[in-house]
Amino acid sequence: MSKIIFFDTEVTVDQEKIIDFGAINDKDEKLHTGRVDLFSAFIKETSFLCGHNIINHDLKYLERHDKSVMAIPAIDTLPLSPLLFPKKPYHRLIKDDKLFSDQLNNPINDAI
Repeated sequence: MSKIIFFDTEVTVDQEKIIDFGAINDKDEKLHTGRVDLFSAFIKETSFLCGHNIINHDLKYLERHDKSVMAIPAIDTLPLSPLLFPKKPYHRLIKDDKLFSDQLNNPINDAI
């Protein structure tokens, strides 16, 4: 059982559908998939889910596919970031793996 899983999703703008999941647990096991069932199995017995802007974004889309995810306590790093780094001008997730702005996001890199 993992105590915490860090995750990210990629959602289509037009259909508001999750098309990609990335996750890593405290044992350094990783998951990168487009399948909700595999993601749900990966997070099934965790104590906490953690990610950047997951409460207002990722979880609302994930709940449409798997309502049991709402029973897992969530840690959202977006509201914590200004508290930990008050002198930073912005608190969005830095995408070091993206060389060009038109590249697709990679949720496993964001989860890591």
